Amino acid sequence: MLATAQDESIAIANKYRFTTYTATGSQSVVTVSAVPEPSSLAMFGLGLAALGVVARRRRG
Repeated sequence: MLATAQDESIAIANKYRFTTYTATGSQSVVTVSAVPEPSSLAMFGLGLAALGVVARRRRG
């Protein structure tokens, strides 16, 4: 990518990368990782709890 006096690019599919080019030749890159949603974490926790209940019933 060629940088003009001020150029910005956003890449959503490439792990949320934001790049800014300035006239002085400096470059700022911020990479943001995906954060799981609370509902996903809740479902994961419920799944682990269900596995624990099943394992406990098989032992007892």
